Amino acid sequence: AANHIVDGQLDRGELETAINVWHNYEKQKPMIDATFAKYDTNNSNMLEMDELKRLLTDLNDGKEPTAEEVQMVMQLGDGSVNDSTGAINRTEVVGAISVWFTHIDSQKGCCASCTVQ
Repeated sequence: AANHIVDGQLDRGELETAINVWHNYEKQKPMIDATFAKYDTNNSNMLEMDELKRLLTDLNDGKEPTAEEVQMVMQLGDGSVNDSTGAINRTEVVGAISVWFTHIDSQKGCCASCTVQ
């Protein structure tokens, strides 16, 4: 459990969470690097709206997402409210992709993958 007291110190739970987050980032780093090499065309180490839209279009088999969908992924994927930068950074891109696929799955309806016997 993480310590939610803002005291400038890490307790054991916060340290364990930080280590787990870092290990997961390291596992995903090759995919993250490839994603940024392809979509971060201005080399800012951030995916801005137009770059995120191109990523989502490719993830969506070439079908462009709506402006509202891109904005939704940006808002949910761009860190916490206090840390929001208006773009997706390297540590946020896996979460943003997860947001997109969760959205796509929800559009299919609850029974799209169900079979009736």
